Amino acid sequence: MQQMQQRLPWRQLALLLLAIPVVVAAAILGLFFLLALAGLAVLTFAGIWLRLWWLKRKLGRQPGQGAIEGEYVVVRETQHSERDRLR
Repeated sequence: MQQMQQRLPWRQLALLLLAIPVVVAAAILGLFFLLALAGLAVLTFAGIWLRLWWLKRKLGRQPGQGAIEGEYVVVRETQHSERDRLR
């Protein structure tokens, strides 16, 4: 029984020395997946933002928008010479 109690500290130390690299590897792997997920979220956000910007830009260019409609009266017609008409 005494021999068993003497081996336990060595087993605990060995287990601890093996557990530390496993925990560090798990933390690094978790960080890797977290960064990959964050990158995917950034790409998704950028894609949605770019699509909305493109649609907004496209809608802003519709023909007829910005044109002012109204009536007018020609007050005086100017006489053009024959040479000006041929241009």
